[in-house]
Amino acid sequence: MNVEKIVEDWLKTKGYDGLCEPETGCGCGLDDFAPCGEMTGNCQAAKYRLCKDCAEPDNCENEKAHRGCYRAEEK
Repeated sequence: MNVEKIVEDWLKTKGYDGLCEPETGCGCGLDDFAPCGEMTGNCQAAKYRLCKDCAEPDNCENEKAHRGCYRAEEK
């Protein structure tokens, strides 16, 4: 078992939908997990949200298919 699989299993167990990197806007879901081939120490557990629920609803050009995004849960 590799680190990617361990992280993916943990996210599923805890009810998260994927990962996000808030500073860059990068995000991935469990259905296409870590497509870039790397996870950084800045990645956070995230839930999928429709753009209207995102921090910048009028700035969705980086959001997956312009419909939604992955956002970290507020602490």
